[in-house]
Amino acid sequence: MASASNGLAIRLKLIAEELLRHPEIALDWKEPGIAFRVTFSKKNFNQNQELQQESLYGFVLRQLENTPLNTKELSSKMGLKEISGQLRKVIRKLHDDNPIENSIPNNPNHPAQKYQIIQMGRIF
Repeated sequence: MASASNGLAIRLKLIAEELLRHPEIALDWKEPGIAFRVTFSKKNFNQNQELQQESLYGFVLRQLENTPLNTKELSSKMGLKEISGQLRKVIRKLHDDNPIENSIPNNPNHPAQKYQIIQMGRIF
């Protein structure tokens, strides 16, 4: 049994050394009693920002459920006077993930452009 734990310790040491090339990832090792716990986490991760983005993602999909809207209309539904960078970021992500599409697909910068939900977005 001791050789198994030595092998594990050696592997964890190799992982820790490899992580030196990835300063954005933290390694945490804990031994609460007879068990152990290894945690990898992203340094400087703002969990509230991630949750806010996910919430905004769902909010935008819900708003587009019944009618196509443009960025300004979505911003207004959020209670904002100006279009936020976060909203633009979420709209780009929704485009990348494919639950929404442009109402004028051949001209993404058209002044009358709106976003509409497609079937994948409805499933989400």
